[in-house]
Amino acid sequence: MNKKALITTASALALVAIVGVGSTLAYFTDKDAEQNTVKFGKVDIELTEPDFPEDKEITDVLPGDTIDKNPTITVKGDSAAAYIRAKIEFSNLPESEDEDYSYEDALERSLLITVGKTEDGLKQYTQLVESEDWIKGEDGYYYYQHVVTPENGVDESRVLFDTVRIPTEWKNEFAKRSIGIDVSAEAIQAQNFDFSLVTNDDQQIVGWDIGADEIEEYVPATVDEEEEEPAPEPIG
Repeated sequence: MNKKALITTASALALVAIVGVGSTLAYFTDKDAEQNTVKFGKVDIELTEPDFPEDKEITDVLPGDTIDKNPTITVKGDSAAAYIRAKIEFSNLPESEDEDYSYEDALERSLLITVGKTEDGLKQYTQLVESEDWIKGEDGYYYYQHVVTPENGVDESRVLFDTVRIPTEWKNEFAKRSIGIDVSAEAIQAQNFDFSLVTNDDQQIVGWDIGADEIEEYVPATVDEEEEEPAPEPIG
C-alpha cells in the first residue's frame, strides 16, 4: 500500500472515530412542570321577610294600620364581600284623580325603618326615603352605602325597611282592594368594583356601571358538578 492510500485510510478511520464519539455524548438537561389550581369565589345572597306571613298575604288592612314587613338581604357566610341593592315595586294601586297626589309616592313614604326606641320602649322610625344607609338612584334601586362583608363564615344581613304604615288619607278607593308591595334584591362583588360605582355630588352610591342590563343569578352547582375533575397529565 502506498503512502497516499495509508493517509486516506487513516483519515477515514479518524472520521469514524469522531462520529462514534459524537453519538455517545450526554447533554446537561432538566425539565419540570407545575400544576396549579385557581378556585373562584362567589357572591351569594338571600332575600327573606321573616316577619311577614308565610302565605305572603295580610288581610283586613285599614288606613292607619301598621304592618310588619321586613325585607332582609343576607350575604351568605361563604360569599365574597358585596355591594347590595334592592328595588320596590307597587302594583294594583288606583289612579289618583288629583294630579298633585301619587298613591305610589305616598306608599313609598310609608315604608319605615326602625332606628331605635324611646325610654318607654316605643319604636322610633325613619322613612326609607330619608335613610342615610339606603339611597335611591334614578334607576329606581335603593343602594346600600356600605360593603357587606361576611366574616368567619357567618351570614351578614341588612334590612331594607321593617314597617309599612298605611296612609291615613286613603279612603274608599281602597276598600276590598289587594295591592302588591314586591321587593327584589341584587348583589355584586365589592373587590375590584370601586371604580364602577356611580356616585352623586355627595359621594353617595346611586348606581352600578356594570355594562349590562341585568345581574346574573348565582346558581349553586349540583353534587355532580362539584366533584373535582381529574388532574391534568404531567407535561413532557
